[in-house]
Amino acid sequence: MAIISSTLLLAILYPMFTLIAQTTAQYLYHSCFNDRGNYTTNSTYEANLNLVLSNISSNTQVENGFYPNSMGQDPDKVYAIGLCRKDIKQDDCLGCLKNASNVLPQNCSNRKEAIGWYDYCMIRFSDRSLFGIMEINPSMFMWNTGSVSDQDGYKRRLQTLFESMRSEAASGDSFKFAARTSFAPDLKTLYVLVQCTPDLSEKNCSDCLTAVYGNIPPVVGSQGGRTYAPSCNYRFETYSFFDVAYATSSSPPPFLASPPSPPPPPPVPITGKERKKKTQTVVVIVVPSVIAMILTIIICIFLSVRKPKDNFENFGMARIFELDQTEGSTNRIVGTYGYMAPEYAMLGQFSTKSDVFSFGVLILEVLSGQKITHFHDGENTEYLLSYAWKNWREETTSNLIDPTLRDSPITEMMRCIKIGLLCVQENASDRPSMTSVVPMLNGNLDPIPTPKQPASFMQGSVVSSTLVTQNISSSGTNNEASITELCPR
Repeated sequence: MAIISSTLLLAILYPMFTLIAQTTAQYLYHSCFNDRGNYTTNSTYEANLNLVLSNISSNTQVENGFYPNSMGQDPDKVYAIGLCRKDIKQDDCLGCLKNASNVLPQNCSNRKEAIGWYDYCMIRFSDRSLFGIMEINPSMFMWNTGSVSDQDGYKRRLQTLFESMRSEAASGDSFKFAARTSFAPDLKTLYVLVQCTPDLSEKNCSDCLTAVYGNIPPVVGSQGGRTYAPSCNYRFETYSFFDVAYATSSSPPPFLASPPSPPPPPPVPITGKERKKKTQTVVVIVVPSVIAMILTIIICIFLSVRKPKDNFENFGMARIFELDQTEGSTNRIVGTYGYMAPEYAMLGQFSTKSDVFSFGVLILEVLSGQKITHFHDGENTEYLLSYAWKNWREETTSNLIDPTLRDSPITEMMRCIKIGLLCVQENASDRPSMTSVVPMLNGNLDPIPTPKQPASFMQGSVVSSTLVTQNISSSGTNNEASITELCPR
């Protein structure tokens, strides 16, 4: 999907659930709207915002899982909407709305408009009316990196299910919601859910779902994914993520296997002159040789601590480049998602900054003694980058450091954590170059820039997945799920 002035794709890694969360809804993403302006602390607008969000979190009668409310008078009037999934129990719905009401104003401090998505609910507020208006921006997309064998058949089945479920949800009265279970081409059970805010008309609900379904990038051929917009959402998985009591079963139509690819043409002999003209290609990793040597030392230390069994392609662009090439794009993504730069994992775009991201991941792995895709904080499962950022922000970085390294100088540990976070910035332009990282590590470059918040990751279980956010017509802040300059509307 091309990047244009009004469209932004943020590729972020997150661990995918294998079971429905039983107690608390999982945070997914939030967006702060810079272009709507700010309110001042202790202002009338802030008081109205606190009141309207408090009403949402304390209300015991959330009709149809939907809570529209407003508070105050212009120009300090605040509008808010809370929406829960139909299959969620009332206590879980209210718990999700309460948590979101507390967290969103903190994540988008002093912003007049913001939106936050959770696994169970969505909440948004603004200084303009939000009721009965179909909005598809900003939107985000998350996908499960598990692949399917028959991608064409799988997509056809999803398309058929989506079209019937779109009509069912759009024509709903009190709830605009539909959930189905069916069989995928490989006989896996397919779980699909769509939902609109109940204040939309039938046409607006249908149009909104069509728009978010179209947001799914064409490069994604995975077995699960979800896409969210302010007015609707769509999700499909091969595991149960909703209460099946609210679902209807669909019998699968016969599937036609994808036609086999035609045999490749016989190779054409290359003459001597043509061979000279042929572009020379080499397999390279976009890192200076001095950094490669540093990486070798780090990896040796890393192996002595944990002895991982990672594939070499997990780190960086083990790709075919033309000679002297420093950036480009590809349709064939290789490697493990946990180590890939976002722009490479989602859009196939690579540059020298792509391996900077991978290097930052490796630094944080070495310091924590844990893998990016299987990070555990006590009894909880969390993603390494979000855990590193949280401890950096709260000045509790000792929680991050591997016990075997805690006798090392704390200033050196802090320096390495700071450099690691700088390297994993969501926007490639915010990452340092490798030629800057070397003097940073040696202590020859001060002051080191302060890192911004990297990608925000969900807590989950063992199946790693990828979050891709398409954020249209909103402006970013340092508190957003990723640090990227978003385009104004």
